[in-house]
Amino acid sequence: MTSSHRTSRFVELYEILQRHFQPILPDPTRSVFELLIFGCCLEDAPYERAEDSFARLQQDFFDWNEVRVSTVRELSEVFCELPEPAEAASRVKRVLQSIFEATYSFDLEGLRKQSLTQAEESLRKIDGTTPFTIAYVLQAALGGHVIPLDRSTLQVLQLLQLADPEEIKQGVVAGLQRAVPKAKGLEFASLLHQLGAAYKVNPFAPSIRQILLEIDPNCASRLPQRRTFGEVLVAAAALQAQEDKRGRGKRGRRSGKTATRTSAKGAADAPAESKTAKKRGRPKRSTQTPPQESTSSKAS
Repeated sequence: MTSSHRTSRFVELYEILQRHFQPILPDPTRSVFELLIFGCCLEDAPYERAEDSFARLQQDFFDWNEVRVSTVRELSEVFCELPEPAEAASRVKRVLQSIFEATYSFDLEGLRKQSLTQAEESLRKIDGTTPFTIAYVLQAALGGHVIPLDRSTLQVLQLLQLADPEEIKQGVVAGLQRAVPKAKGLEFASLLHQLGAAYKVNPFAPSIRQILLEIDPNCASRLPQRRTFGEVLVAAAALQAQEDKRGRGKRGRRSGKTATRTSAKGAADAPAESKTAKKRGRPKRSTQTPPQESTSSKAS
């Protein structure tokens, strides 16, 4: 695909997204730190669910330090509405821990004074950040012209043949930023993210499939297909057969170990029994002292 053709397809993608979604812009009252934590919630998730999860973090915990010392399991319960609660919980916990260890606070406003290149480097040093969360902060907080792409959005772009496997691996799609003016970057990014998140939640939803076909009518063969009832039964039978085979293998190993222990015990007991038998077959030695002749007998 030539660069000009790809650019035209991105422009067409933008126009179609505008017909199906409403732009959702970042909250201007949030700090750089808060936007980073929100980005951790937003990755691979719809905006509404991310907002709810972010609000619960602030409501259910006394402060960010309490969130930091909480377990991933506890945070996963807060993120139960997200498509991948454990991953979001891990991102948040690691980011909080990394920032606290570096600054003993939860303040990233200093990034506003840095250049975008410096700010990006600083964000990369924070454990738990991802290409998506870094790009989200650069765009939403620092005014950079970048398009945040998470795995769900990249999967959709690959499905539409707007990104090749190498770009998916790197998380960067060539020509995407050039196709969208900087003034429209926030709007386009939010629309594209909504499509990716909706596909993540339910790739079989008729409304999502309709949008994908509108963008690329030739993608029908690449869309995921539901398995038929017969395929489900076959898969279930194969899984059960594997479980049965694994169970028989475990029982066989246990039986083998038991037999080995039994034979080893028998071998260890055999010499003892042999010694006992030999002892039983020997005549016992007399322990009595033979009677001595008396002095009077010798004299006579």
